[in-house]
Amino acid sequence: MSGNPSGASLESEEERRAGARVLLVEDEAIVAEDLAEGLAELGYEICGIADNGRQALALARAQRPDVVLMDIVLKGDLDGIETAQRLQSFADCPVIFATAYGDPATLARAARTTPYGYLVKPYDAHRARAAIEVALHKAELERRLTEAERWFTAALDCVADAVLTADAAGRVRTANPVAEELLGTPRAALEGRPLLEVLPFAGITAQRHPLQSLLSAGPTSPRLYFNLFLEREGKELLPVDLSVASIEGPRGRLGTVAVLRDARQRLEAQHLLSLDETRFQAIFDHSPNAMAMLDLEWRLLQGNAALAELLGWQREALAGTPFAALTSEIEARRVAELARRLYDPHIPHLVLDLHLCHQSGELVETRGTLSLLRRRGAAFAWLFQFHDLTPYRAYERDLLHLSHHDALTGLPNRALFLAELNAMLAALQREGRLALAHLDLDRFRDVNIALGLAVGDAVLEESAHRLVAAVAKDALVGRLGGDRFAVAVPGVADEAAALSLAGGLQRAIAEPLESGEHVVRCRASVGVALFPRDGRTAAELVRRADSALNAAKELGPGQIQCYRPEHTAPHQARFTLARQLGEALAQGQFTLHYQPVVELATGAVVGCEALLRWHHPEEGLLGPDRFLPLAEQEGLIVPLGDWVIMEACRAAARWNRGRSRPVELAVNLSPAQFAAGELPRVVRAALAESGLDPCLLTLELTEQLFLQDTEHNAAVIAALRDLGVNIALDDFGVGYSSLAYLLRFRPETLKIDRSFVATLPGNPEGEALVETILTIAARLGSRVVAEGIETAAQRDRLRALDCRLGQGFLFSTAVPEEELRSRLAGDWQAPT
Repeated sequence: MSGNPSGASLESEEERRAGARVLLVEDEAIVAEDLAEGLAELGYEICGIADNGRQALALARAQRPDVVLMDIVLKGDLDGIETAQRLQSFADCPVIFATAYGDPATLARAARTTPYGYLVKPYDAHRARAAIEVALHKAELERRLTEAERWFTAALDCVADAVLTADAAGRVRTANPVAEELLGTPRAALEGRPLLEVLPFAGITAQRHPLQSLLSAGPTSPRLYFNLFLEREGKELLPVDLSVASIEGPRGRLGTVAVLRDARQRLEAQHLLSLDETRFQAIFDHSPNAMAMLDLEWRLLQGNAALAELLGWQREALAGTPFAALTSEIEARRVAELARRLYDPHIPHLVLDLHLCHQSGELVETRGTLSLLRRRGAAFAWLFQFHDLTPYRAYERDLLHLSHHDALTGLPNRALFLAELNAMLAALQREGRLALAHLDLDRFRDVNIALGLAVGDAVLEESAHRLVAAVAKDALVGRLGGDRFAVAVPGVADEAAALSLAGGLQRAIAEPLESGEHVVRCRASVGVALFPRDGRTAAELVRRADSALNAAKELGPGQIQCYRPEHTAPHQARFTLARQLGEALAQGQFTLHYQPVVELATGAVVGCEALLRWHHPEEGLLGPDRFLPLAEQEGLIVPLGDWVIMEACRAAARWNRGRSRPVELAVNLSPAQFAAGELPRVVRAALAESGLDPCLLTLELTEQLFLQDTEHNAAVIAALRDLGVNIALDDFGVGYSSLAYLLRFRPETLKIDRSFVATLPGNPEGEALVETILTIAARLGSRVVAEGIETAAQRDRLRALDCRLGQGFLFSTAVPEEELRSRLAGDWQAPT
């Protein structure tokens, strides 16, 4: 490191030298003591006094002096010169010789130790001080020079480029490791060789060598740069970047430094950059999107052919044009203000909607994508890509029209019809009147099937035209879907006028319609709602008119009905019940009642059938006929059926706890539970959770499931049987009973339908059917349960026909679990 020439640095160096540690080596003790006293008064620290060489070496190792004042003549076997030589092997401190001898031989020996000065005896402290100061200063300069050389060498070795230095004669003085690798020659072999020789460049002679001017004895040449090919062993040509400069001293040139960099990566990068620029320019020129490149001052550098076509300009005229000339001053300022955000490298681009000016003066609506182009991290241009939004806006308008109008007839669709009807009603709120007619083409489906969809479409189109023509211009006509139309006519005050309107619409539809070779005659059913009597909003009127239309269709084709509250009451009640049914299971409103199955001979209870009831919060206890069909339609029958299985198994487990003669449980299943595919899992879980013995559970299936005989149903029945439960065929005989499915599935129980039991006694055909069922069951090994026994005569006749089990009101209605358990605890018997 070079010294700082400031005064502060010099003062600190002088202060450091003033307090220097001095080792005196003098064979005369009096001289040594006198000199030591004088130097101490001058501010030096005497760290030791020796009168022989070996003592001096020991003190030097122990005290580490800053300077040694050495007499040449010493006591002992070592004189001062030899002691100085040994001292230099381990101590880095200057030595000043003190002698009374000045003969050439002695001085020559002393010079070989490179002393820092001579003192000729006799000497005093002031002369010694002068010699010491000179020696310390010289030593400091040499130390700094050594450090600087070490810094330079270390830095040179770390440089990524090849560096060679040459002396004034042009011979290599130093070379770093990269130079060894680049030139393929060890450093030792490079040093001392002519620089022109170790740097052979392809196609260049020594006389034309780029370093010749620097190495010549002429005037100093400036720093020079070259791009050359270096010849290496094997005739390999290596592209290099060469930088050379002269090293000047106060007396002229000291030498030359040459720096070589492998240029392959630079050339490859330049090649790739050139390719990128070529590709970019090709994309720019041929892009179907309008593109403009602008400088940072927002002047066009170039625009592509698509931009010139978009704006009606000549492409050559675009260059140099201010951006504001393509749009407007306001738009240009807005874009420039927003574009500042792109200086943030985390924002890649901006999307802006703006209007460009066509040369004709028209505005072109565009969406622009603006990017900031950078080279080596520095911004240098803006790139704008413009998309013409004109065709998209037209497409949006078409989509908007299609979204609000029927594609076939061009009439407003349901959404637009309701919106426009609401607007019409808002204008009539105070005193206005209006009739809404809802039309449905009768048996239109037959037209599509018999004559084809093309004829059906023609019928719908013509019907739309006729409806529009049949009403005044202030009326509103729409297609609500399928073959249903709606016509809203203001000014219709009462039902008589509304019926007249509906009749006119029917007559317009009824006129024969020709479509190709076909002549079609259509009739229409019409439902009418009046404003404000039947509703004050479009949705209410359409709903009421729809209810009236449904009432008209129930009367037959070609009918007209005005809305009556009774048209919607059944539907409203059903909707309300469906909503309440969806909440009932979660709110625990369902319960099970159990109807006993008894032995007809003894009246003993052998089983119970679980029957579902709904504790309706308003209507009280409802039987299954009120809500099970609705549950089927609403998709609630599966979770409801699963709950019945689980709850019934729990109840059966409770009433059988401790009984010596168990009472069986029968549960009805719906086809939907079979289709869901989870029935075996549900039954298994119910048996496991309740602890009910599987042999006490009978699952009652309808004849429909057996008749389907699908692989799925067969697999479900097999899985249920694997659980150990029994299978019963419910309502046997009322459907399409088949011996084939009885033989395949062999149900453990057949239940005779109540319709057959009701014919007993006295009906020979009914008795014959019951007797046949009993015979079939006996042959199959199945037991029989007769349902719906209401009289003692029915019971007695069934018993005479050898029917063992039955259930019905004669014995008991379905009762809650608590009552059943009370009866079972008292060994209740049915009447016999």
